[in-house]
Amino acid sequence: AEGTTTRRLVVLGASGGSGVAVVEAALERNYHVVAFARDQQRLNRELGHLMGHASLEVALGEISDLTALLSAMQGAQAVICTVGPRPETAPGPLAPAIQILVEACRKCQIERLIVQGCALASAPGEWWGLLTPARLARAVVRWQNSSKAIDDAEAVMKYLYNEAKDVKWVVARPVWLEEGEARGALVPNLDTFTQSSIRYADLALWLLEQVDGGDYVQKMPRLKYGPVEYPI
Repeated sequence: AEGTTTRRLVVLGASGGSGVAVVEAALERNYHVVAFARDQQRLNRELGHLMGHASLEVALGEISDLTALLSAMQGAQAVICTVGPRPETAPGPLAPAIQILVEACRKCQIERLIVQGCALASAPGEWWGLLTPARLARAVVRWQNSSKAIDDAEAVMKYLYNEAKDVKWVVARPVWLEEGEARGALVPNLDTFTQSSIRYADLALWLLEQVDGGDYVQKMPRLKYGPVEYPI
């Protein structure tokens, strides 16, 4: 379609597993992709042959740097944020920066902000049973692994829910992620957490669908392969 090749998409955290998958899928769909990351060498290594793509632009910076975000996001239709802790034991970096990211979206009139969270993070108002597999999994991730990833994701969701009602955001909460060929469509749901995995490639496609789709604006669905008990 006319104008399709000029649509500008910013991918934050472009050197991570989800970010690489989103960049690759977006380039295949004729987006002009701005790959935003902190480390040029790691970006080169992870994106590999994609680095020479005519529709790929690199922007280096911190997600807490408003000037760097504004420069990367100018003229973009959407932002997909896949920033997450790596390794797993690192503190989650997104919560302290989410206010700055939302401000940049407002200034650049971004039509859609799509944020990757995690299935173990609870949305505002969501209650977890006291002795459930989900509780146990959360406890293991939080304390045994000394991880702040869940707390980070929950702080991000709380801020978006309470303070960004004027922004068209979507929070995806995928279960565990793994490499491999695409397996099929993900089903947005509000099921209680169960242990399962999805492929980065399938997550990337779902995230890209939200650039134009309106079904999940200001929603926080969990994502997994079907069947599910409570699809949304």
